Amino acid sequence: MKISERYAKYVEDLNMKKLTIILLEGYQDYKEILEKQKELLEKRIKNEITDTLILLEHNHVYTLGLNTKEKTSKITREELEKKALVYPIERGGKMTYHGPGQIVGYLIAKIKKEDLAKFVDNLENVTIKTLRNLGINAYSRKSEKDSYNQNIRGAWFKHNNKKLKLAAQGIETKVLSNYIYTMHGFAINIGTDLSFFEHIYPCGFEEQVMGSAEMVLNKKIDLNEVKSYIEKNVKDIFNYNILLKTA
Repeated sequence: MKISERYAKYVEDLNMKKLTIILLEGYQDYKEILEKQKELLEKRIKNEITDTLILLEHNHVYTLGLNTKEKTSKITREELEKKALVYPIERGGKMTYHGPGQIVGYLIAKIKKEDLAKFVDNLENVTIKTLRNLGINAYSRKSEKDSYNQNIRGAWFKHNNKKLKLAAQGIETKVLSNYIYTMHGFAINIGTDLSFFEHIYPCGFEEQVMGSAEMVLNKKIDLNEVKSYIEKNVKDIFNYNILLKTA
């Protein structure tokens, strides 16, 4: 290969947006994955890795985001901890539940400061598009406000005249120079045991708003199929050129 050709390929590689996807099997411990995210975030800051998406299912856990208010659970903390791990974290959003049957996507990414709002919209669009791939006409409520006067986020579906939240999102950011580095991401309820949401005010809602794809479609859904949709939608919506997969 000529020097000019090698240089052209080098420039082309620099301009390619690459995403590494880590697919984890089994139910993952929340604390371990949180430490993994922090490790990847530091590597992303040093440009040692590409943007990275982790797809997984968690063991039962309740997480409390930075926007968690006085109303978190309908039972005592001690009673809640008997049902699942309760873990305060530094992502945006309020209290929610993660567990088997729910696909969680953590996106470790480097973005320009001015692109943060678009990044948040894109996360939501990934969940909406994925649910539509499954045959669910999911939609956004980002123009509406909740009881805390904050924009309502996530993927929603009107089922039997009731608005159900099928996906949630929340990120943590670190600002350095002109860039923002992100961790955390989104969660899509596929075959999730919704009874765990009954003990809390999920995402700050006092009424029970959580639903799942299997509940809406009344059938079993292959989680590997859902992961494939997520991979394609993240690639398309965030305009990644190359996907690299690892376990």
